[in-house]
Amino acid sequence: MATYITLFSWTDQGIRGVKDTVKRAATFNAAITKAGGKVKEIYWTMGGTTG
Repeated sequence: MATYITLFSWTDQGIRGVKDTVKRAATFNAAITKAGGKVKEIYWTMGGTTG
């Protein structure tokens, strides 16, 4: 089975709703599972932007 790694960027709206991040991750996990996939791990990292 293939493994995919995805990098997301926070929008201003996402930053304002950061307290709901764990709930949104659970919703994402449920959607992937329903589609037949499997979320192995979710990591949130912090760091500066480039550019």
